[in-house]
Amino acid sequence: MAVLGPTSRWLILAAGLCGLLCAAARAQDRIAVLLSQFTQETDPVRKAKALPKLGDAQFELMRKETAAGNYAQALHIAQEYRDEVRTATTALRSSGVDAERHPNGFKQVQIHLRKSLREIDQAILAAAEEQREALGAVHKDLVSLEKELIDMLFPRQPGKNPEKDKPKE
Repeated sequence: MAVLGPTSRWLILAAGLCGLLCAAARAQDRIAVLLSQFTQETDPVRKAKALPKLGDAQFELMRKETAAGNYAQALHIAQEYRDEVRTATTALRSSGVDAERHPNGFKQVQIHLRKSLREIDQAILAAAEEQREALGAVHKDLVSLEKELIDMLFPRQPGKNPEKDKPKE
């Protein structure tokens, strides 16, 4: 087995760091392209369908930032995702489409939102103490948006509106 000299070790370390930086740059480029597509989309359903790809790319970068100890950057990514979910949900709500009859778009956002809540939970556990409260606020906002989407998708839930559920006398 050959023993590496100090120069060789530094070269290997530099190559490894360069590879990590290049991977992070590629992820950010991908996010920039997906974000551009998301923001330029005018159709609420297509905007909602673009959200899962963008969110997956953001959460991949968020996991890398958390693993590297960049908790402030991970928090920023989570806040951006929350704002994008809010934008997509608002666009779907304002479209006037009945989500119960035509769930296309609503369902994609809700399913991805459920998955993202698990990602945020993992980030909260891994984050530094300073970021936990802010990540908790993002989590709370996302839970609220998910509840809103579920209410739009399933408006006739038992016990939801007790006045309508009462039998007429």
